[in-house]
Amino acid sequence: MPIKDLDYLWNVRDIVSGISPLIKFPIEYFYKVKTFPTVGEPISTPGKEYTYAPGWMAALPDSIKKHLGLKKAYDRLAGQEVVKISKLAMYTLETVFPTTRDLNMMFPQKIQLSQDKALSRMLAYPTGMQWKVLDVAQEQKNMIYEAEQLRREITMYFKETGEIHQAKQKRLDEILIQFSKK
Repeated sequence: MPIKDLDYLWNVRDIVSGISPLIKFPIEYFYKVKTFPTVGEPISTPGKEYTYAPGWMAALPDSIKKHLGLKKAYDRLAGQEVVKISKLAMYTLETVFPTTRDLNMMFPQKIQLSQDKALSRMLAYPTGMQWKVLDVAQEQKNMIYEAEQLRREITMYFKETGEIHQAKQKRLDEILIQFSKK
């Protein structure tokens, strides 16, 4: 036997890395240790069991997010609520679906708690376009504010000239029609 073959037989790392992932993965998952690059390295350490969920996870259906065990956490650096995933769940995804490693590199940004914004940011990267998610409640507040502003301006214009500013009155009527449709 060549010397290299003998070395291979006595090297535990080479033996373990040569085992099929279908056999290795259940053992890794049960014992919560990795077999590569170092055999027996823990997947997570106590107190650091969670990591930031990558941005592509914002596009997943809610049922899958629930199954993955995503949780809310406060990010002190960003000063906002973000979404985290257990390192074991992330390791499982990367082992079972290796393409998730590529997705994690392509969309590494944290998912803010308002996940719809994270989805629009995720769509902005490959398309190069800015996406805006329509927030109906915020748009209504904006329209109410605009209507109040127009009403004040029309009143001021009427006091100064004795006439109604037609363009502003027309816009105010459009806003009122929008609210009367509901």
